[in-house]
Amino acid sequence: MNSRNSKQYLVVLATIVALVGLTVNVGMIPADSAGSHIVTGENHPMAPVTYNITFHQSGLAKGLTFAVTLSTIGTNYGTDYDNFTGLINGTYTFTVSNAYSPNGQNEYLPNPSSGTIILNGKNQNVQVSYYNQTISAPVSSKTFDLNFSITNLPSLIPNVNWAWTAYVNGIDLSYSHQVNSDNALAQFTGLSNGTYQYSLSFPSGTSLSPQTGQFTIDGKNISISLTFSMAKLYRITFSEAGLPADATFTTTVYNFATGVSLSNTTLVSKSNFVTFALVNQSYTYAFSTDAPFNNYYTASPPDGQIIVNGASFTVGTNFATSQHTYGIMFKIANPPSNSPGSYWYWSAIVNGTFVGYYSYNTTLLAPGLINGTYSFVIEANEISLTPVIGTFTVNGSLTIVSLEVQKSYTITFNAKSTSKLFSHACYSANITTMFAGIMPSSYSPLSTTTGMLTFTGIPNGTYNYVLTPILGWSLSNSQGTITVSGKNVIVNFTATPEVEYPVVFTESGLVTSSSISTSWGVVVDSGFFYNDSSPVSGLSHHAAPAPYTVEIPNGTYWVQAYVYQGGHYYFTQPQQISVNGQAAQYNIQFPTASGQPQSGITSSIVALIIVVVIAAAVIGLLAYNSHRKKTGP
Repeated sequence: MNSRNSKQYLVVLATIVALVGLTVNVGMIPADSAGSHIVTGENHPMAPVTYNITFHQSGLAKGLTFAVTLSTIGTNYGTDYDNFTGLINGTYTFTVSNAYSPNGQNEYLPNPSSGTIILNGKNQNVQVSYYNQTISAPVSSKTFDLNFSITNLPSLIPNVNWAWTAYVNGIDLSYSHQVNSDNALAQFTGLSNGTYQYSLSFPSGTSLSPQTGQFTIDGKNISISLTFSMAKLYRITFSEAGLPADATFTTTVYNFATGVSLSNTTLVSKSNFVTFALVNQSYTYAFSTDAPFNNYYTASPPDGQIIVNGASFTVGTNFATSQHTYGIMFKIANPPSNSPGSYWYWSAIVNGTFVGYYSYNTTLLAPGLINGTYSFVIEANEISLTPVIGTFTVNGSLTIVSLEVQKSYTITFNAKSTSKLFSHACYSANITTMFAGIMPSSYSPLSTTTGMLTFTGIPNGTYNYVLTPILGWSLSNSQGTITVSGKNVIVNFTATPEVEYPVVFTESGLVTSSSISTSWGVVVDSGFFYNDSSPVSGLSHHAAPAPYTVEIPNGTYWVQAYVYQGGHYYFTQPQQISVNGQAAQYNIQFPTASGQPQSGITSSIVALIIVVVIAAAVIGLLAYNSHRKKTGP
């Protein structure tokens, strides 16, 4: 090869290298370096291109809808088509549901009814063909009632349980009914035409006939008459003696023949006996009393067996304690007045057992206790009692525990501000020291025109407090100690609204076309950094290229920009910005290698076409020169 041709090859090689370099760089968006207010995203993938899957139907009657379920996405409903949008490349499975006419007589079956779709760079369409399958005429939806009525029913007998139960079970197991009644009528509703069986159950000593039977519903309601009969009943009375006036006792009666257990609890202050109406049979019985009396009292005899045989009688028991008990009285020595509109109450707990609760009452009586030492806890609302915890000793007589009402005061936090009106919440307050065994609740953020928060009902003592400013405010005092000693206390401090400045964020690098809408936004001091897999909700975003404005006080902040597309967020690396007494503007440069579609033919494709054309021209030139060398000029 001569030197001339060598030079030509070198020129061609240099041209191709230069064009390759141009191809690599065409389409890159240069960084905006016109100042320090720049935040640059680094090597973060942007939202992928998304596609649609559309199901088109044919064969359905006009107005009918069809349903398609797409894996991981959900179910869509439509009349002519069902469209799933915003899908990334991948494999999806689908199912198509049957459709029905409004009268239920026509069923439409889909083809295909299920399948798999692969998205790979383009939208997909699926054709679903429905064919009609006639269903037999629907069964009438009209239903009817069944009524059981009882003749010769006696008047209600006190303490006599004669409630009865009727069962209806059809051949179709979807019909299964049960009705309990102590009246002369039991009704079943919603029964369709058909034949049913019924059975009855009733308590010992009574009967209903016929006990079982069969009936047919044929287009109308039906009634079945039952005959009631009852064996002779006898009054059996169970009485007690020895319990305090405010104690309760329970009597349980068990019927050997039927396995039925009856029980009755009554206040002895109203009556010291209970009565059962029983038929001739054998029974067991048992006496018991309730807490806290069951710790001290036992029945004698506690239980036994009786036989009812044609006569009424009484069974008695005596509740006694092996040790003598003595009364306990909790008494408020200086009760508050019952002013209109006020409401206060208190209660006592002895050795872990709740013994009483009263409103506007200065005296609380506890059940009798045997000699010994006991602990107590007093709980009160709207008043402060002392002592709230302690012990007392029972020693052979009535024991009185004296309580005092403490005088209470207020603690007021007063926020003074350069702003005449607190148009926004500026702080919250919390007293962190317990008093009267209760921790005061935190106050909600203040949003009033006075700037004052008041804690009430606080007795003498020393308390710690914490004040927390709301974003946009600063406080001259955040915590401290308060001593309440016979008068109300006011804590003054200053609340200063912080000035916020508009920070405008603009973007470079995002492309929005008529077919694809790209939204973006900015997160300022979120407290943690997002990545592309972070679960995110509630972020505010708007369409590119509109600027994004945030009101921020002075300071240094972390900033992350993001793109929202196809239901997903894509974040840049976090960067820092500063606000210093004036409005500021920052540009967010998104990386160009983002997978964002360009409008028309992309710049990279254009560059590639140019390289191919020039390369073809060079090859043609070389061929021509070679030909001239062989043939001469």
